[in-house]
Amino acid sequence: MSLSETYVQGGVPFMHPITLTFIANLIVIVMVIIKLIQKKDVDAKWTEAIKHLGGFALVLGAFGTIMGFYFAFSDLERMTETLPLSVISGGVKVALITVLYGLIVHVISLLAYILIKLFGKTQ
Repeated sequence: MSLSETYVQGGVPFMHPITLTFIANLIVIVMVIIKLIQKKDVDAKWTEAIKHLGGFALVLGAFGTIMGFYFAFSDLERMTETLPLSVISGGVKVALITVLYGLIVHVISLLAYILIKLFGKTQ
């Protein structure tokens, strides 16, 4: 399964907001790094924004997963026949894609935040 297929399986309405949050966070990270390279002071609000945007991506991923489970279990409840366990576990796997993606964005954000705090000069 390719990354693009995984992205689509995660649910475009849930994956796009996480991606937009990640892009916004990358813009802030690059801006802070440029200021640090230029030996300029970086306002602490920008370094905090990196951490908070990463946390927001994680929350969006968790929300997508919870919504996925809700809709999956609603469909399972309405079914009259029994489904094989492989079908149910496949649905659980797909539901976890959004939280995994949000977690990846969060880890990258925290890593950038920690490195900037350690090596940067912030106000």
